[in-house]
Amino acid sequence: MRVRSIFFAVVIAAVSSLATWQWAAAQGAAQRPTPYEQALESAVRNGADIGFRVEYVERNKAMGRLVVRVNGRWVDAEHSVRFTPLQH
Repeated sequence: MRVRSIFFAVVIAAVSSLATWQWAAAQGAAQRPTPYEQALESAVRNGADIGFRVEYVERNKAMGRLVVRVNGRWVDAEHSVRFTPLQH
């Protein structure tokens, strides 16, 4: 009986340690951007007065916003399209 309880205590300790290690590894991996993402994080790829501010990279695709230069500063572009509901 004593051998069985020691065996179960060792198994429970091992499983608990592995679960804790997996959880800790997952927490650390989510917080570290790759060097490629760090380089693109605040960059503005631009022409003369219009550009694209890269905010993050997802599956090797740059995601971000269109920006325009106004008085030497980059500001977010807004759409001027207005939608009106269809009426029957």
